[in-house]
Amino acid sequence: DDVVSHEGFTASFDAVTEDTEGNPIDIELYVLVVEKEDDDPILQTFEVVLPPSQTSVFIPGGFLEPDTEYKLEVIAQEESGNRTITEEGSFTTTSDE
Repeated sequence: DDVVSHEGFTASFDAVTEDTEGNPIDIELYVLVVEKEDDDPILQTFEVVLPPSQTSVFIPGGFLEPDTEYKLEVIAQEESGNRTITEEGSFTTTSDE
């Protein structure tokens, strides 16, 4: 529930190094997804695929609208192809004023 600049910001997350049972795993890639939260029939999505060594990405202001709510998800994909989706939460952008 953070407030971030509608002109862009850097989203970051913790690297995934083990499964839910504590066993070490090898992540092949991450997918970071940002979606606008509203009733608009056109879903606006920002999605980027990241190498396992990268745990942050700049969300450009060209995608973001002022005073708008978004949700952020991180998908971790193991070398086996198994995927785990974590909804990191939501955020609101600053107003244009």
